[in-house]
Amino acid sequence: MIDIKSVIEIIEEHVKDSELFLVEAEIGEGNLIQIVLDSTKNVSIGDCIELSKFIESKLDREVEDYELQVASAGVGEPLKLPQQFEKNIERWVEVLDKKGIKQAGTLKSFANNTASIEITRLMKLEGKKRKQEVTAIEEFKLDQVKQIVVVPDIGRKTKKKK
Repeated sequence: MIDIKSVIEIIEEHVKDSELFLVEAEIGEGNLIQIVLDSTKNVSIGDCIELSKFIESKLDREVEDYELQVASAGVGEPLKLPQQFEKNIERWVEVLDKKGIKQAGTLKSFANNTASIEITRLMKLEGKKRKQEVTAIEEFKLDQVKQIVVVPDIGRKTKKKK
């Protein structure tokens, strides 16, 4: 069976002087190699093709057959690495905690495995008849949430200013 460590070494050799970085690599049944890439900017189809060709140049199908899939980290996929959080600062994210509660807001910073997210809620304030919007920065430690996902701007409800 193909060794995942050697595949990761091949990937790291290819991406070392680029904006690309490895998010995930695994080998499944039937030697299915699945690789997920991301970048500090954007990952193109060309980037995926180049990596695929590079890996194929380093592995020998005559010795061991395999199937190779190279993809970019998609919208709606959970953020996993610090680089992914950093590139998505000021973007709208959805947090799903381990109790199954969803919250959404703007990712403000990421440090020490903690995401700081600006969340606005309607709350009943003392002395007020109606609920008021209250905005606060909340911190989410990665080990205390199931996932944090970037939500595309398209389709997100935004309040129109008068």
